[in-house]
Amino acid sequence: MQPMTRLLVLLIGLLCLNAGARAQADTTVLYISNERLTALALGHPHFPQFARVGFGTNAKPWHAWFGGTEMCVIVYLPSYLPGTKVDFDAKMLLGNNFKGQRWENAYAALAAFDTDGNGIVEGDELRDLYMWVDFNGDGTLATREDALVSLRKRFAGIDLRTLAKQYDGAARTGRLAAFSVLERRGGRRHMLELKVGETFPSRDCAYLS
Repeated sequence: MQPMTRLLVLLIGLLCLNAGARAQADTTVLYISNERLTALALGHPHFPQFARVGFGTNAKPWHAWFGGTEMCVIVYLPSYLPGTKVDFDAKMLLGNNFKGQRWENAYAALAAFDTDGNGIVEGDELRDLYMWVDFNGDGTLATREDALVSLRKRFAGIDLRTLAKQYDGAARTGRLAAFSVLERRGGRRHMLELKVGETFPSRDCAYLS
């Protein structure tokens, strides 16, 4: 191989590596939560839990995980039967890399479920969407049937007409759709899109695998 050809191959390889690193750093996940927890997630630097779920490999950086009992990820589980074993894959989580496709943001991915175009994901449009309640906050699925909650049974709908706005908190930046999740009993919850590319040097933290 000629020197110039070898240099070209090396440059192409570096470009591909950098592109992959940027995609990893820009990956987002969409959470349902209340007003207090979304404010903490944006404003408190030590708020997140740390867990092994989702994105990357052992060789990649460690990332923040915000899941818990009051801050829950939206998961796509077609044909899921309650009580059956589930092996999570990163592409199942609602975010800007949902289904392995690159979306403008997590809300654009969610809008794909609004099949009638009325601006609300509701009724049967919610049938394959679940809220993952991470009881132990470690990014693993607890062996209990109530760890995955059907959005169709729990909520009246998700109002996509609520404009998702970028908020620059003291700790991190997120895209917040305030009071956009409609509870069946009349209340509302927030949706918050956060990047999982926030990295930490210590192996006491865990990575999104």
